[in-house]
Amino acid sequence: MTFMDRQILAASLILDIEDCYAKRQLVYGGRPLTKGKLWFGFTGKKIEEKYIPLDPVLKLVTKTNPSGYVLFFGEVELPDSTVRRMPPTQDTSVSYTLRIESEHYQVAEVDELNLHESRTPYHIGLEPGYRYPFTSTACLFGKPTLVRGTVRGYDGAGIRDVIIKSQGAIGSYRTDSTGQWVLVMDPDSVGPGMSVQFVFPDGSSKVEQNITIEKGKEIGLMQAGLCGRVEYGVGVGAENTVITIVGVSGSVRTDVNGAWRFYFPLGQCEAVVAVKATLPDGRTKYIGDVLVKTRSLMTVPTFQFP
Repeated sequence: MTFMDRQILAASLILDIEDCYAKRQLVYGGRPLTKGKLWFGFTGKKIEEKYIPLDPVLKLVTKTNPSGYVLFFGEVELPDSTVRRMPPTQDTSVSYTLRIESEHYQVAEVDELNLHESRTPYHIGLEPGYRYPFTSTACLFGKPTLVRGTVRGYDGAGIRDVIIKSQGAIGSYRTDSTGQWVLVMDPDSVGPGMSVQFVFPDGSSKVEQNITIEKGKEIGLMQAGLCGRVEYGVGVGAENTVITIVGVSGSVRTDVNGAWRFYFPLGQCEAVVAVKATLPDGRTKYIGDVLVKTRSLMTVPTFQFP
């Protein structure tokens, strides 16, 4: 028995992880390995039918053998950077939920991993994330066809756990805390008049329609928004001014330079609105007849206060 064989037999968990996008290109063999570093953590534990969230999440201490298998020997790292060993178990009623995060791939979660079945590798395929290096990944079918974007709140902050779908996409995408997303499209299923659907964690959904997607091209799907500045006198930024859009819920505040951005919910149609600025001392001003354009960031004239 080789040292590698003994390592595999001693492991509490064996993970066989592959790059799904690279595999579909048919130039990396049947088991293309992933790019960059991966982070593994147990987020929950299931005992019989009862699920228990783990707080803090248990970060797995892993090793990757020369064949590319990820091996877990029962050690986890706690938030204070101390490492402890999980007690071994042969209890078949106990299982874990594993979360995998990385720079290049979408977040993946796998339920009901049993540590007592250590000799059987768990096969997990990772789909490309927003920062996946598409341009450096060889492809037999020409350049990839991609649609990118960011799901934002009113203040521009990303919204996590939004599911993005399209009738021409190869799979869907779940956003992380950045709100960024990318869909890999089937190049033979794209064209004019396409749509992208966004399903939010509360079950509500929005649809962006009439999108033209060209084979082998990459497009960005921007969320409609307005931007501008609030000043005292000439050139002095008015910090912490509240910006609202008349008739639209939500508000944003100016930064230290008096600058602001307001993003409308997805699916926003072209419209004409009025924008209100309220200084910290309560003084207000309005600017009317402001054009909002679909999937565009429009600039509003500067608010000038004496």
